[in-house]
Amino acid sequence: MPGAGTDKTKRWIERPGPVVVLVEPQMGENIGAAARAMANFGLGRLRLVKPKQGWPNEKAVVMAAGADRVLDGAQLYETLEEAVADCSFVLATTARHHDQLKPIIGAQQAAAEIAPRVAAGDTVALVFGRERNGLENHEVGLADRIVTTAPDVTVSTNLGPWVNRRGLFAREAMADTFKSEQIPSTFNWEFSPKGQHIELGIAESNLFINLSALGLSHSINGVRLLPIGTLYDPFIARGLDQLNYGCYQDSRFMVVATPSGITLAGEGGAHRPALDGHGAGWPCLVRAGFRR
Repeated sequence: MPGAGTDKTKRWIERPGPVVVLVEPQMGENIGAAARAMANFGLGRLRLVKPKQGWPNEKAVVMAAGADRVLDGAQLYETLEEAVADCSFVLATTARHHDQLKPIIGAQQAAAEIAPRVAAGDTVALVFGRERNGLENHEVGLADRIVTTAPDVTVSTNLGPWVNRRGLFAREAMADTFKSEQIPSTFNWEFSPKGQHIELGIAESNLFINLSALGLSHSINGVRLLPIGTLYDPFIARGLDQLNYGCYQDSRFMVVATPSGITLAGEGGAHRPALDGHGAGWPCLVRAGFRR
């Protein structure tokens, strides 16, 4: 697989790696974003099944931001059957089980099953479905495994790096339990009074109350904040009264709802309310949900 990511100043080294298959991607930008992620994580083989905007696509090149070598090598297919015909092991990524008697695994187990097969020279495919409605039943039927994940809201809203930089708030400092228990995590769960990200638990009402209060900070404390609340879309209704009250008070904030059909996996999602605060002129984040 390639070892230089998107850095063109480094040598492009081809080593064995799984094939990434995108089924009927809707926009060229999404293909480019996928190519960039592939290059950053050392994956170089991309296959496209009937991209909606045709191929090649200039928007994909712009979005790839340096991963054009992945795009240059992309192969085009009319059907998923053709795209995985030479693959000895196929994994379909989907949040639904599709009522099929196939092993359902998480990302960590998927990696464990892929690695030895790739090392042995097998062609392994990771299949990703359409942005709106994913893979169809007959397409999932081509797979040997169904891969599903349950990301935290910070993962699914792509705010992880921001949260890591700003830290989590607590009145007293608390160590990162994930680190002490050696549990893999992409986040730094260290709490301190200086942290600007607040976990709220399953509390959409509290989420909107906090958004409203922060959105009035200019009149209460003389400091302007731009609160940004994130939560899964079906849970907005739980806090509508508090949301309306905030609007009546002329509070200024944003609510970003993550589509649950995309990010809530079959085994359950992690959707914990939380709150981030930043200095004047900086956005502050409020996010909603619970962790299993």
